[in-house]
Amino acid sequence: MKLFTGDISVIKDEIENLREHVCRCKNVNEARSVLFTIYALIDVYFSLDGKEVKSWKNISKNRYYSIKAEEQSLKLYKKYINNFIENKDIHKDLMNQVMLRYEDEYENIKDFYYDDKMLSDDQMIKIMCDFLDTMGKNDKEKFFKLIDDKKIFLLHEKLPSYDGMCTYNCINGESIIVLSDNYENSVMLMTTLMHEFGHVIDYDDLYMNHSFKEKGNFFATSSYQEVISEFYEKEFLRYLISNNIEVDAAKRELESHYTALFNNVEDLLLLTNLPNRYLKNNMYYDLDNEEINMILMDNNDEYYSFYENIDNDNYPLENIEIHDADVYAYGGLLSNYLSYVKHHDKEKFNRIYNNFNTYKAKKFSPSILTILETTKEKIVDVLFDELKVIQEDGKVYKKSNN
Repeated sequence: MKLFTGDISVIKDEIENLREHVCRCKNVNEARSVLFTIYALIDVYFSLDGKEVKSWKNISKNRYYSIKAEEQSLKLYKKYINNFIENKDIHKDLMNQVMLRYEDEYENIKDFYYDDKMLSDDQMIKIMCDFLDTMGKNDKEKFFKLIDDKKIFLLHEKLPSYDGMCTYNCINGESIIVLSDNYENSVMLMTTLMHEFGHVIDYDDLYMNHSFKEKGNFFATSSYQEVISEFYEKEFLRYLISNNIEVDAAKRELESHYTALFNNVEDLLLLTNLPNRYLKNNMYYDLDNEEINMILMDNNDEYYSFYENIDNDNYPLENIEIHDADVYAYGGLLSNYLSYVKHHDKEKFNRIYNNFNTYKAKKFSPSILTILETTKEKIVDVLFDELKVIQEDGKVYKKSNN
């Protein structure tokens, strides 16, 4: 069976259908959601075909809704930044706890054997479907539907900007997955695909259980966009290791997973140590190495040690976007916690997973800890307990029937 069955005509047809639909939108929230979908699909189409279609330059004849939708997006982003600033001390405390433990405990990482093994499509499909049988009730059927509907694409080029992406059609609830050809082995490829499939599951829930306004808020102001996708990624690697499938490659990929998590936590911690005026309108983009260090020394002596050796060539603030650092830091931390609970208290997991899905479109609030029935300290403890799988030679996850 062929895994990557993507047909570019499917994307073109969806764009045309959505262009017609946006002209009939009756409210700005719906129009904004449709426009986001169109823009994402056009990016995908251009990546696949390399051609710009003239008729898509003017997205909608209904300029009122296009302009209003864009204005609404800017307003929402300002609200997001204000909420980030309002909760900056909470972000700072959690990220600081993580990085302090990181300095003390993130060591003894095993040098895993480099593996460039590529499995056949049939082998990869079987592994992923066996994994999905351990997840949601209909996950495997949804995965096969993506294949049958020709909505999983593999680009025949390497794109440094992303390894994969998932677009969501807010009108029919369907998704398209696109992977770039950045993979050195099949475990890397499958891990990215399961991450993107996590978005498919996330978006299915959005489509079924949330309003257009909530869907728009999820993409514009929520800190929780990457939680479910990171959860599927982590669970897939856990499944491989627990079942003795390509273990070295899986542990190597898990190490990359945690390295990315710590990088995002460090980025977010740095941003929380900047005065509020630099966070508004992204003024921090223009700061150079010396200015960053001076600001941190003047305002945050207790946190300064993390950044006293910042190299501006390797750490340009213009490459750190607040929302990206936010969603990926919390995505990594909260998904790691969900994975831990799933394998230690299934009843609690079902409860908090359902509560999280109800809550996830809201802006950040400390109440997320109540929703997940946890504390900041517990999230940090769980993170470093889970890390032992790649820190200790021969350590494996216990095989789970969950």
